Amino acid sequence: MMKYSSKKKHLFFILTILSAVLSLVGMVAILTTPLGEYQFLYIFIVLIIGLLLMNKFRYQLDQEIYLEQYYLLFKSKALPYTITEPLLTDKWIQTLTQKGYKLYKDYTKVSYYYRINQVSAKHKPPKTLVLLILIHDLEIKYNSNLIVQHINELEDSLRKKERYRQRVFIHIKSFKTENPPAIQATEQIFWIRKGNENIVSLHLSYFEKEKSIYYVHNPSYTPNQYYKYAVDAIENILPWYIKPSKLNC
Repeated sequence: MMKYSSKKKHLFFILTILSAVLSLVGMVAILTTPLGEYQFLYIFIVLIIGLLLMNKFRYQLDQEIYLEQYYLLFKSKALPYTITEPLLTDKWIQTLTQKGYKLYKDYTKVSYYYRINQVSAKHKPPKTLVLLILIHDLEIKYNSNLIVQHINELEDSLRKKERYRQRVFIHIKSFKTENPPAIQATEQIFWIRKGNENIVSLHLSYFEKEKSIYYVHNPSYTPNQYYKYAVDAIENILPWYIKPSKLNC
């Protein structure tokens, strides 16, 4: 597990605030100084420089916040655990419709089920798309360009009609056994926020030999409410588990 220090986060927070304060002080100083016809030009220059610095430091601050969240999530992540029934079987897939999921398309090698719910919020609850990507072909990777293409097509088809802003993508795949490459692939997750939109992408792996599943979650920490919503969505579609399983790699 990577190490993380909050010193950089604090530094970029201070630099962001400092650049805003200095920009304001600079503009006030120019306004109170008789500079003739060039006064507004100087104000404009100070404003542009201030905005550039604030954007740069704010971007670095956001990166440090993400790294801190990533560290806290993985610090005490839950281990794989055994479940009573395998995933990706016809029997299990039939239970998805009972839980409110609709089939978008079945491409044989990959199929897509979705539902659109509202996540509770302080104000108007935003609509959230939960998309299950069922990978039936063991040769197809989680980050396959084919899957990206299919998701883009689904977004073009559904988003204008359903008017959702938040997205949760759950990729589900089977592996023969627990092994380092499979664990590493499962952990290639992300969550991002752009304005008032959030995207969370998680991987759920089923290991056939051990009859266990693995997905990145931490019972004592979650990066944001949409990550928690993604974990809750995963737990909602799982058969009852039997006992915790040790990570073999």
